[in-house]
Amino acid sequence: MLPVRDRVDDIIVTNVRGMHGGLIADYVMGGLTMLNWDFRKLLSEQAERKWNFRSVTPLADKTLGVVGLGSIGVSIARRAKSAGMTVLGAKRDISVPVEGIDRLFGSNELKDLLPLCDFVVLAVPATPETVGLIGVDEIACMRRDAFLINIARGCVVVESELIRALQAGRLAGAMLDVFEREPLPQDSPLWDMPNVIVTPHISGIVMDYVERAFEIVAENIERYLKGLPLKNLIDLRRGY
Repeated sequence: MLPVRDRVDDIIVTNVRGMHGGLIADYVMGGLTMLNWDFRKLLSEQAERKWNFRSVTPLADKTLGVVGLGSIGVSIARRAKSAGMTVLGAKRDISVPVEGIDRLFGSNELKDLLPLCDFVVLAVPATPETVGLIGVDEIACMRRDAFLINIARGCVVVESELIRALQAGRLAGAMLDVFEREPLPQDSPLWDMPNVIVTPHISGIVMDYVERAFEIVAENIERYLKGLPLKNLIDLRRGY
């Protein structure tokens, strides 16, 4: 969250929006596959030299809910749609259709979206409005066989409530790239849960990250010097 809201009239802020979407969509699609096939169990069985057959439902028969439809959320939605999934989306303004989304829900309709999803991906920015967005009530709306993927920010999920739900079997599992505290504390139960995949906030870290970011920044500097409109302007009142 930006600490400059009291100076919104005299500060211009831009970001590098657009450079993360494709890579994070790769991460999410990999996560969907791993969760659907229970790769943690498969790898455990490999280590134990166990040969156990199983069957799964294809991703094309599943429903994905994308909460937050900025450039990253839209990239995820498009990729999931190309895999044949039914894709639902939640965003603040639903007046304009979004490519790849079969049905749009307003931000106040999150509890209507959650029960419909096999997978829920969080892709919202961290703002005062999204802190604690997924808490005990929202988790209770999700199906017991559903999975949560968080590539947003750790503060978006009430981590203690998520842990309780996972331990109690009220959710099938989760793939988490962000956490309330980072690095994730060594004593966090999430490390050892068989139904959780933990990654160290890497979903958007592409090999040439600095070069890509510099290209966007350099273009905006050039546009600023020429008096042209800047790209990727942030609305400081909204925080994104």
